[in-house]
Amino acid sequence: NDLPSGGSQPLFMRGVLDIDGPPQDTYLDSQGLDKGFVWVNGHNLGRYWETVGPQHTLYLPAPWLQRGANEIIVLDLEGLGTSITSVEWPRWDLNGTGDMVQD
Repeated sequence: NDLPSGGSQPLFMRGVLDIDGPPQDTYLDSQGLDKGFVWVNGHNLGRYWETVGPQHTLYLPAPWLQRGANEIIVLDLEGLGTSITSVEWPRWDLNGTGDMVQD
């Protein structure tokens, strides 16, 4: 990777979310990213800004998923992203203090 240390350039990342059984609603957790956009199987899932919030997860509806491999593309505008994770529950910073609350 030829990016300067600390990012400073937009970074595209591509990964796969494997689903073994019937697809179910899930959330993608933006911890490990900075700010940018996420696409799943060609659908624009939304944007994230991890350092600002208040939401820190993106809702991913089951109809957008398929059994087997699901393509996830992330555009991290600051080039600081490292990973995105599928989680069962959303993560919120409802009081603006950085204290995370899970539903």
